[in-house]
Amino acid sequence: MRSNCFHLVLRGLALGVLVSVVACAPASVARVPLRSAALGKPLPTFALRDLMSGQPLSLAGLNQQGLLLDVWASWCEPCKEELPLLDELASRVGPRGLAVVAVSIDEDANNARAFLAQRKSWSLRVAHDPQGLVPQILQQNKMPSTYVVDKSGVVTKVLDGFERGELQQLERELSQRGQP
Repeated sequence: MRSNCFHLVLRGLALGVLVSVVACAPASVARVPLRSAALGKPLPTFALRDLMSGQPLSLAGLNQQGLLLDVWASWCEPCKEELPLLDELASRVGPRGLAVVAVSIDEDANNARAFLAQRKSWSLRVAHDPQGLVPQILQQNKMPSTYVVDKSGVVTKVLDGFERGELQQLERELSQRGQP
């Protein structure tokens, strides 16, 4: 019995590692379309804190014309590639009322801060979710994932994972829909 339990634990750990590797795979890996559980639903309320100040951060208070919510971590290579591009997008759409918030799920906030310190300044807001509740609640499929939320608070699009060019395409789509 003890041997069976040990094998189950090992198999569970191996599956967990495999899921982590696939969920944070480089952009060159073939993408499998997944339907996000959050799509078409109101964005849940999250208890987040601003990463730098530690103050509570309300997403509802930021959503004037819409919201881009990105879930990332400093240990995720595609996340580290995507975040500067997302910041460039934030500098263009932020002045038009679209809030861009990147939620770090790093357990240790200092790891996220160290990554962010590589740039002089950021246009996007950075929140911290050390318990990883946001991806659990949104039933996130890959890392990073970006959620487009309209001004009424409904998730209208989800980008699972990161692929170069998707953020530029997203910006064009938002402009065509009349969003910032």
